[in-house]
Amino acid sequence: LSFEDVSADDWYYDAVAWAVGEGIVTGISETEFAPGRAMTRQELATVLWRFNKSPAAKSDLSVFTDAANIGSFAENAMAWMVKSGLMNGSNGALRPKAAITRAEAAAIFCRMLGL
Repeated sequence: LSFEDVSADDWYYDAVAWAVGEGIVTGISETEFAPGRAMTRQELATVLWRFNKSPAAKSDLSVFTDAANIGSFAENAMAWMVKSGLMNGSNGALRPKAAITRAEAAAIFCRMLGL
């Protein structure tokens, strides 16, 4: 790994190396992974979309008041998350740049697993 903030001694090193190798995650830069930084909703959507082999999905995200705030890297992922029912808006907004809460992540994982 080329991340200056991930060491082979870190407990999560193997997981990060695997996910990077599979193309599921990237760092926040070429040299920084930021393992202690909170993940945004659009970042989690992108990780799960890539984990699921980047499936195509069309969804009209313009129905959400903050659709313009979705990063270009996450547009397809967010469309897939909405279309598949894994991510819902809140009060008409997707809040793509907000940190995802543990409860939100748990709900998404339960939906993915059909629970």
